[in-house]
Amino acid sequence: MRRWCATWSPRVAETLGVAPAGEGVRIAIPAPQATQLWFCLFEGEAEVARHALHPGADGVFRGEVGDVPL
Repeated sequence: MRRWCATWSPRVAETLGVAPAGEGVRIAIPAPQATQLWFCLFEGEAEVARHALHPGADGVFRGEVGDVPL
């Protein structure tokens, strides 16, 4: 399984990446050839949550996840 770590950058927060949104985060990851994409939360080495992202017609998977400690 390939794992990617998304980082937040103020220059691309409006379009791509992971950005703070209220009590959680807003995610937009370009993956035009992917069929599924998840945003996973970890505590140490343990995966504690997995959230499916939704594909857009533009090839960008998007989602919002609440209650994420920043």
